[in-house]
Amino acid sequence: MGYFFGPILESTEGVRLDDLIPERAILRLRFGDLGLIERRWPVVGTVSVWERARWPIPVFVRFDLLVPGRAILVRYDEDDPRIEIANTPSTEHAGLPEDGLDGAGAVELSLSMRLGRAVPEH
Repeated sequence: MGYFFGPILESTEGVRLDDLIPERAILRLRFGDLGLIERRWPVVGTVSVWERARWPIPVFVRFDLLVPGRAILVRYDEDDPRIEIANTPSTEHAGLPEDGLDGAGAVELSLSMRLGRAVPEH
């Protein structure tokens, strides 16, 4: 599970991770770790005082493909975002991130589109 922020930086020098807040994330989603494993996504530092409660796994929305207009709110375990712990039909889902599990390339594409940049090539 990750919170992603803009703008795109030309350098990681001077990055202040302590200044990031969840409400300013431009993308929140569950994703695979291939970008980290292949080191395409560098680890640029750590947060000096990590407060887990400030960075919850959000409620996601899943759209029912068989019933147009029907949405399901999905909750995942805070300690293991692979585990779905609840799903509830709902008509209220504005602003919630869409449920799914994105690969590294899909995350890069989503971020590029949100930040108005060319799609990265690999």
